[in-house]
Amino acid sequence: MSECRVVSKTRKIIGGKMIRVEAEVCNGFLKNIVISGDFFAHPEHIIDEIEEELKGRSIREVLDIVEGYRDRVVFTGLSFDDLVLLLREIIES
Repeated sequence: MSECRVVSKTRKIIGGKMIRVEAEVCNGFLKNIVISGDFFAHPEHIIDEIEEELKGRSIREVLDIVEGYRDRVVFTGLSFDDLVLLLREIIES
């Protein structure tokens, strides 16, 4: 029996920016994840790359995988830790 749920978390950042993470979690694995908001990431493709790498992974692996991107991405409008915080909230919900 498959146990799936969609979890959505949003965070407004000081200065008016916003980040949203929506994930479909099935039996402890990320079936799908979308990271969006009114921020910029450099290089531009990195958010797509993070989403693809997380799909199909155990939620226990998520934070370790994302930490591997800390030195590979620069955000404008939010910090890397803002993303990590929302992912942690998704995992704990």
